[in-house]
Amino acid sequence: MTTSIRFAGLASIAALALLTHPISARNTLRFLGERMTSQGKLNVRLSFTPLAPNRVRQHAENSTDGGATWTTVYDFLYLRQGSGEKP
Repeated sequence: MTTSIRFAGLASIAALALLTHPISARNTLRFLGERMTSQGKLNVRLSFTPLAPNRVRQHAENSTDGGATWTTVYDFLYLRQGSGEKP
């Protein structure tokens, strides 16, 4: 089952985004959207993926060709404070 919600403002990478959940068997939460730049339309996607009980990956990508190819904007790893885990 997929649930979609439209909302405005997703940090600085999207002015309008479509939230789709769930997106995969790995329980990834993915935001899809687009914004206009001086060079034209930019597709954006942002995902949060649990890697372990105390680890979450946040990955942001842009596409300038309608989603045929994607370029990583950033790739963060979050660790729960006090968990004792190392990156």
